[in-house]
Formats: sequence, structure tokens, C-alpha cells
Amino acid sequence: MVRTHADVLAVQEVMDNGDFKALIEGTEYASFARSPIDRSPGIERQQVILSRFGIRKVHLHRQETKVSWVHANRGVAQAVHWNRPIVEATVDLPGIGPTAFLALHLKSKRPSEVHHVGRSPSGVWPSLASHAEGSVLSALKRIGQALEVRRRVDGIFAAHRSARIVVLGDFNDSLDSVPLDIIRGDYVGARNPALWDQELYPVELSVPKEKQYTLIHSGTPVMIDHILISRALLEHFHSATILNETLRDHLAIAPYGAYFPDSDHAPVIMDLAVPDGAR
Repeated sequence: MVRTHADVLAVQEVMDNGDFKALIEGTEYASFARSPIDRSPGIERQQVILSRFGIRKVHLHRQETKVSWVHANRGVAQAVHWNRPIVEATVDLPGIGPTAFLALHLKSKRPSEVHHVGRSPSGVWPSLASHAEGSVLSALKRIGQALEVRRRVDGIFAAHRSARIVVLGDFNDSLDSVPLDIIRGDYVGARNPALWDQELYPVELSVPKEKQYTLIHSGTPVMIDHILISRALLEHFHSATILNETLRDHLAIAPYGAYFPDSDHAPVIMDLAVPDGAR
């Protein structure tokens, strides 16, 4: 975190406000404005946005989309829930203006629990089909979250066509995935040229291909953490960096859930060019 020397920082997996305050104590981030932690029941892993420039307003977008899944053998509808609100913060960037930051953490590909499917105490699934169904449920959650992000992005554009928007965080999926397609938008696929300026653009594409990874999963480097920006920010975009030099494959060295002090994700950094004297 210190190495990023960020003016605006989005952090995932914040579990406790006291621990987070202890983490940033003694760093420049201790004096930053930050978004609050959601105290609602069932909210566990959260995102926090910190800003050197203050935060004009914050909104926590909780699940609004209703999704259900019917288990094939039971015929019982199971509500599909996700408990990671989208954190939206408006920051006045010097020399740029009000900018909406949306921090997210999409559901991982780890299979979700399936209603009426029992697992052993050690987590063993009774069949490959039940394990696959858990994976489908996780995909539904990830896609549902992505749709809600896109709806919020569209809402911002509806209020201001040239809005400056940054969507960032742990997407738990690659750039060519369905959730990323949903959030980025596709005016060609929508057959509507009038929507061309409402797409979002991944800053990682400016990084050399061999450096485009933020996690090493079972020996394979993958890019699952992203920063997407609106066209209005492209004129200010200067460069992107991914600090992945010290990444280790935590799953390979500790497949059964041991924890290590270093993160298994690399930070993605975006530099914006602003007029001289604006900072």
C-alpha cells in the first residue's frame, strides 16, 4: 500500500474497522478520508475507498436484483444472494473534477453451497454434478453483481453524459469473461451507435502483455483485478502499472487454507495526467 503512493485507493477484504485502522496507522493513508464499513447483518468482506482529496458523498449499493435457482432433483427455488455491496464514492480530482469511483468485489469461482446437497465436514462434494451446480451458482452471483454495476454506471451516464467514472476492484474474472463484458458494455453488440461513449475501458491494456496478471493460480498467472474508466477520463489517462514482482502462488504452497502475511493479489495502479499546479 505504501509503495502505491496512491491519491485514491480501493481496498478489498476489509473485515474489521479496528484492524484496518491499525493497518494504515503510520502511513499517509491514516489522514485520508474513507468510506464507512457496512454494519448490516450478513455483510462480511467489504471494500473501502480512501482519498487524499476528501470524499464528497458515499453510497453503498446492496443487492437489488432478485435471482432464484431451482435444484433439478428437488424442484425447490433457492434465492441467490450476494453480500458484497458496491461502494460508490464521489471524489473531486484536482484539475479533472468530480469523479465517481465504484469499488467492487465480485463472487469468486469457488462453488457456492447448494440447497439440499450435503458435504462432508472436510468439504468433499458427493458428486461432480453437485460440485458443478455450486460453480453455476457462483457464476450467477458474479453475473448478477456485474449487471448491478452496469445499471449503476448507466444511471450515472443518464445524469451526466460525459461522466468521469472509475470501476475498480477484484472482479474474480478475466477481461474476456461475461461479467467483464457486462460491466464494460458493448455498443456494437447492442447495435446502438448512440451508446458508444458509455463503454468502459480497461487500463491494463496499456501494460505489456507479459505483465498483465494480478494473481498466480495453481502456477498460472491470471488478471482478475481491473480498473475500468469512462471515455471522459481517457484524455487524462497517462499510464498503468501492476506491482506483481513479489506475487507467490499461495494455493500451491498452502492448498488447505493457511494464511500468509503477504497478499496473493497484486495492486493495479492508474496514473492520470493533470495540469501543472492542480495537485
